[in-house]
Amino acid sequence: MLSIRDLEASYGSMSVLFGVGLDVAAGETLSLIGSNGSGKSTLFSAITGLLRPTAGAIELDGLAMIGKSTSAIVDHGIVIVPEGRKLFPSLSVEENLLLGAYRKRPGEWSLDRVLDTFPVLKDLRRRPSQALSGGQQQLVAVGRALMANPKILLCDELSLGLSPSAVDVVYAGLQKVKETKVSLVLVEQDIARALKESDRFACMRHGRIVLQGKSLNADRTEISNAYFGGSHD
Repeated sequence: MLSIRDLEASYGSMSVLFGVGLDVAAGETLSLIGSNGSGKSTLFSAITGLLRPTAGAIELDGLAMIGKSTSAIVDHGIVIVPEGRKLFPSLSVEENLLLGAYRKRPGEWSLDRVLDTFPVLKDLRRRPSQALSGGQQQLVAVGRALMANPKILLCDELSLGLSPSAVDVVYAGLQKVKETKVSLVLVEQDIARALKESDRFACMRHGRIVLQGKSLNADRTEISNAYFGGSHD
């Protein structure tokens, strides 16, 4: 479904991605792990068209994405849940959700489907999003992205700033999304959570993919070396 090959990108004269290669299959969940500054969010920016790569390829179902606008990429089915949620605080939960459908991409996700998937939001639908807890806001952010009927959902730091119990609630909701066969790419600094929630993982360091594998068979020592630097230097 999503294929990334030999991807390179720069901010001005500073190179930030170096030959990145990844594949995400239909219905698969891939966790992208790495420390701050490793290139995870930069890779998301390249995938969503916010950063123009300098070399390489990004394809969705064989169709080239590089050079397309962010809105066109959404139309093709790549949608992001951004770090920090970025809800409109003065708008209600329902209004924030409906904004996700502005491109009118066809699919099975609707307001009722989102509220059925995250039932805690039903009683909160008229409240301004700023009146919600962090975990509830994150569910709204995920729901808003689902309203765009994605093929692939990019989730950037879902657990950031949340209590452990709130993180559990968010990932319990995400489990229901997985059952619909939406492909997921999770940026997650909690390695244990990343492995638990994914089929495969990829570890980034200094703008490169330094380790990939199946989450179920992951070797924690290998991941630690890749994450912090060690035998993979």
